[in-house]
Amino acid sequence: MGSLCLFVVPFVFFAQTPVLVESFSTSAFPPAGWDTTRSDTTMSYWIRYQTSGANPDSHHARVLTYKPTDTLRQGFSELVTLALDLETAVGVESLSFWYRFSVNSQNMGPDDTISVAIRDDSSGWCGLWKLGTAGQSNTWAIARISLVPFNGYRGARLRFRLDDRPNAGQGSSNRYFWLDSIKVISYAIGIVDDGPVRVGQPGNGIVTICPNPARRRVEFKFNPGIGQTAKSIALKIYDISGRLVKYFYYALSPNPSALAWDGTDQAGQVVPAGVYFCETVVNGVKEKQSLVLIR
Repeated sequence: MGSLCLFVVPFVFFAQTPVLVESFSTSAFPPAGWDTTRSDTTMSYWIRYQTSGANPDSHHARVLTYKPTDTLRQGFSELVTLALDLETAVGVESLSFWYRFSVNSQNMGPDDTISVAIRDDSSGWCGLWKLGTAGQSNTWAIARISLVPFNGYRGARLRFRLDDRPNAGQGSSNRYFWLDSIKVISYAIGIVDDGPVRVGQPGNGIVTICPNPARRRVEFKFNPGIGQTAKSIALKIYDISGRLVKYFYYALSPNPSALAWDGTDQAGQVVPAGVYFCETVVNGVKEKQSLVLIR
């Protein structure tokens, strides 16, 4: 194995750049460059609606999910964003949005769905998120979705869609799905000077992360001769806010040749998709890398 050099390099951290921020605060709807379509006249368009004292703010987009006077209606209603350049944006992108229903249940029939999809100018729609009868609530919730697999899209559009099928027994009043605060944020590596850090290249660093990006299980493989001879090995995983998510430490010899992370925090809870930062310390020498989780 070739020799490694120590450099004084910046600490790998993060910076955030907004690619899309839409809270429907202006009266124009749909917003400039957006579109709302429906399958036929029995279906309702997405509309802008104003309420007082509601989170995350007073203006939202909403769509009619159940109409008691027309239980046989069948079709779709879509809200599509303007084109987004994910390729030029520095870093990796993540989508988030707030959502809720009118009431805690019976907002949609058993075959109805709310979904989110993405497409590029040269590709078809790819599903990102889907919600059926399970998980309905009139309390605002936040969905977060990694867009890492679509980082090369230069004309990406996001589609929010209701698919409605004939249903009855959902009540005597109209029911709605509410949408707000849609954001696509690009997370890039930032810099904070942190002293001597080993610059690991494939095959000659302290540890290799695979797969990266990863969906569930991540393996940290120590390169030959390092894991077996180290007096101690410490591995820390941080989220983009700088919070310590997971910590591994071994002080016995021989040390393991690899460590596995199942995508949970110290409390055993599954962590969300996004960018994470890994710090490995062997015999006092640090190596820092980024890791992307997709769900």
